[in-house]
Amino acid sequence: MHCMTHCSRSIRAAGRKQYIAGVARAKIHPFSTTTQSFSNKKPVLGIAREDVNLWERRAPLSPNHVETLVSRKGVRVLVQPSSRRAYSMAEYESAGAIIDDDLSEADVIVGVKKVAIEHLIPNKTYVFFSHTIKAQKDNMPLLDAILEKNICLVDYEKIVDDRGVRQVAFGQYAGIAGFYTTTLRSSDVASSNMRGVVHSSRMCSSLEY
Repeated sequence: MHCMTHCSRSIRAAGRKQYIAGVARAKIHPFSTTTQSFSNKKPVLGIAREDVNLWERRAPLSPNHVETLVSRKGVRVLVQPSSRRAYSMAEYESAGAIIDDDLSEADVIVGVKKVAIEHLIPNKTYVFFSHTIKAQKDNMPLLDAILEKNICLVDYEKIVDDRGVRQVAFGQYAGIAGFYTTTLRSSDVASSNMRGVVHSSRMCSSLEY
């Protein structure tokens, strides 16, 4: 499986073509991207709390996934606590995960959406949707921080097979989540119109999954 890791030092100043040209293609596995040897310790995977969008309920791995990693693969899994995540902390604990706000022991940290800049841990491997591959202006500070902190970023958008076909694609629920996010943001803009806010809130509540 192929994925793209960001490695250019001048992305902000470069245009889209230069940015894409500065991205290196590499064949990697999440647990082989770090320099740490696992000969004497179990690999540690962290599941990050979604803290950028306060209404985000999705999770990168379910408790069933965690149970497989723990029981069959010998992976130690740390889960940041969250009251909004679709799965409860009790479900993750039953699957063998350790609930811990501190993910500094993790070799690889996975999430759904981007991690807040202030929460990025240097010298780690992160896996999430960064929305930077097209040099999106709003996310360039995030990419700058990733480079400055010597972070290896595995972006879901650039995990492709030998034919260049994406392996992590948007599906029905991603579309619903996008509509959900847009509606909430629209209600913020129209906050002076209470009727619109109430209507938006009811509509968003009906879309929870």
